[in-house]
Amino acid sequence: MKEVIIAVIVLLFLVVLVIVPNIKILSKNHAMVIERFGVFLKVIEEPGVYILIPLFDRAIQVVCLDQMERKFTFSMPSENDTITYMVDYYYQVTDVKLFVYSALDALSVFEKKIKYYLTNFIPIDDKIFHELKEHAENFGIELKSIVSK
Repeated sequence: MKEVIIAVIVLLFLVVLVIVPNIKILSKNHAMVIERFGVFLKVIEEPGVYILIPLFDRAIQVVCLDQMERKFTFSMPSENDTITYMVDYYYQVTDVKLFVYSALDALSVFEKKIKYYLTNFIPIDDKIFHELKEHAENFGIELKSIVSK
């Protein structure tokens, strides 16, 4: 009888060990991308508690749907000195699936595009802002504003 109790306890421990990592809590204004067997399954945007099927489903990424601010700096050599730019931009994720699957890090790829435009077309006028906004749409991002200092 004692061996049966130990076996049940070990079995319950293993079940809990497999189930607990697959319980996901999704907050308000967030979205979660779910894959089944490594292939896109769905995007969950409703807040709540979700239990994924162990060994079949996995949460790839949780994305905030609020307007976000991101800052970065970069240096550009000039004739006499090195110029350092500080860039602030505001964005909002509009297409979660495109944002997650368009690039490994969509924001860093987008920042490279901003650096390109800043090094070649200073200052950023309405035409260039519109081009950057179109480029951001390729990554599922809506560019709200950009400020360089």
